[in-house]
Amino acid sequence: MEAAQGARREVHQATGMVMVQLGIGQEQAFDRLRARAFTEGRTVSEVARDVVARRLCFRAHEKDARRGTGPRLGADRDGADGDDRAGGDEERRRG
Repeated sequence: MEAAQGARREVHQATGMVMVQLGIGQEQAFDRLRARAFTEGRTVSEVARDVVARRLCFRAHEKDARRGTGPRLGADRDGADGDDRAGGDEERRRG
């Protein structure tokens, strides 16, 4: 019984975190948790646990999906692709 209450509290907390991350209402946030659990073959409690532990953030996932962007192959962690030819050309023009 106590484990079930803890899981419910975790789902409730995760729902609130998703509400803030995406700027949506409670029902929509819970729907997102359920949808994520369904697509990954997990329980809502498992997904909620990851959200609360900050191993899963809906903001980054939703933003990338909405914009059709995400990390590029060959990109550094800061998003740079390591190609600094433009900077080099500018240096040559000045020098």
